[in-house]
Amino acid sequence: MISKTWSVRAPLFVVITLIGMVACSGTSTPAPQSSAPTQGSAARGTSVRVVQASMGIVRVSTAYAAQVQAKDAVNVAPNAAGRVERVLVDVGSEVKRGQLLAELNHTALDVQLRSAEAGFRLAQSRVGTTAEEQQRAQAAVEAAKAKLAQLRKPSISDIQVAESALAAAKTTLESAQIKLRQLQTPAQADVSAQQAAISAANSTLLTAQAALTAALSTVSRGAPSSQISQAYTTLASLRTLAGSHINDLNNPELRLGRPPSAEEKAVQQAIVDKTQQQVNLIWPQLYTALAEQQVLLDIGVRTALSTELSAQASVDSAQAKLNDLLRPSADKVTDAKNSVASTQAAYDSAVAKLSALKNPSPSDIAMAESVVVAAEQGLSGSRAQVDQAQAAVDLVKQQIEDTKVVAPFEGIVSQRLLSPGAFASTQTPIVSIVSKDVVATIRVEEAAINSVKTGLLVNLTSPSLPGQTIAMRVSAIAPSGDDRAHTFLVQLTPDSAVPGLRPGASANATVITSHENVVAVPREAVFRKGGQSQDLVAVVLNGKVSVRQVQAGLIDDRNAEIVSGVKAGEQVVITGQASLNDGDAVVVDALSQLRSGDVTSGQTQP
Repeated sequence: MISKTWSVRAPLFVVITLIGMVACSGTSTPAPQSSAPTQGSAARGTSVRVVQASMGIVRVSTAYAAQVQAKDAVNVAPNAAGRVERVLVDVGSEVKRGQLLAELNHTALDVQLRSAEAGFRLAQSRVGTTAEEQQRAQAAVEAAKAKLAQLRKPSISDIQVAESALAAAKTTLESAQIKLRQLQTPAQADVSAQQAAISAANSTLLTAQAALTAALSTVSRGAPSSQISQAYTTLASLRTLAGSHINDLNNPELRLGRPPSAEEKAVQQAIVDKTQQQVNLIWPQLYTALAEQQVLLDIGVRTALSTELSAQASVDSAQAKLNDLLRPSADKVTDAKNSVASTQAAYDSAVAKLSALKNPSPSDIAMAESVVVAAEQGLSGSRAQVDQAQAAVDLVKQQIEDTKVVAPFEGIVSQRLLSPGAFASTQTPIVSIVSKDVVATIRVEEAAINSVKTGLLVNLTSPSLPGQTIAMRVSAIAPSGDDRAHTFLVQLTPDSAVPGLRPGASANATVITSHENVVAVPREAVFRKGGQSQDLVAVVLNGKVSVRQVQAGLIDDRNAEIVSGVKAGEQVVITGQASLNDGDAVVVDALSQLRSGDVTSGQTQP
């Protein structure tokens, strides 16, 4: 189909009238000087015809031989191998997507399916008898998962409890350590305080002893007997001696001028013990003598004696405390060390627990994960049997499904390749299907391929549809061309369904290429010179010729598109330009004034 677009032109009868006036004017009206060159005009320059370049449309309609093809075509083969049981379609049959086309024999698979379904039912019955075990297994899974989650991300409350336990363990440990240090190395202040307490108690004791002596000397029955005096004197002497020995034991450096050895400490301790034993023996003698002579009946003596006994007890208590400070017993030291060890262990345990909460070791996590896996396996043991049985059923069903050959899309059966009884495989198609939708293909030469764009309108005609023109669009362009023919495959798709256009039909495609609002000149204005490959245009400017190199675009049967080199409004030479040179003087023919730079369109053949 040829499409033409015309620009505005002067009426033809006006042109004919003006030419007649020039030819038949006679002697009354002289002919224009430019209508017939004379010697004068030749001297002024070559007479040329020109036309004005203008903005317009250049449209080219190019015809191509087209081939109609199915949009989709496929050979349909089964997904399994076997004997063809039946073929349900024939050549020309219209099929829908998913429609059954053929089927292979699957008798053996049917037997396998019944066996697999029986195994599935048996597995299900076994699961039903272990509901309580399933519940216990589920509880074990949940507990294992909870422990694993606590390892991976402990709660804030758990961390706070662990931190509190650690702080308490630290306090207990420090207390035990202080107590052990006090036993092993008493503070000098404590020793001094206890020694001062002993001195004060001794002073009180001396006063009480003096009071007792005075009380004994003034009893109503006269002076105390020699037995009482002797026992009391001996007791006082032994107490004084015991105090001296204890002082030597507590302050050995004052006596020896150096720290005592262990043997020296033992000897001094034995002396103290012996003196104390003597004191303990004399005191009952004194008390017996006082009782025999009824001295205790005197209130003053009893008071003085009670005071003296109390003062002595204070001295003994203070001395015992000092002894505990300076020489704690082995049992106390052992108990203190054991206390430090146990509290240290408790502290270390609290540190480990807190650290494990905040930074669980990979081994702990791995262990917890393994416990979760084991618990889940215990939970899914019987369930896994059911799943395996179900998988066996599904597998056989899929194998049976693979024996069925179905249509992959809506279309028409173009070939029936196998009949019932034939052996088919995944590589052996049974039928061929083509889609109802068609496309057409053309081959475009390399000179025109850049003008063909996706979406470009193409008119298609076919002998199978006489008198009908089908509107199609360029839907795809091959990225590479034929190495020998230098053509490119172009696919055309109809705008709508085309009933009656079948794959394999011949057709002609008319590609309409147009460039609008471009600079256009008559196609004869473009020329080449001296065997050159560059397009040229001669432009008249101020009576002289300017021969310019131009880039031509589309060229129809009358006009040429000028991409660069000439501007709209410039006058271009359309006759004799091949003999002109740049800078030649020319005279514009008067008839050129009647011609405008219109743009028309025509048709070319490849």
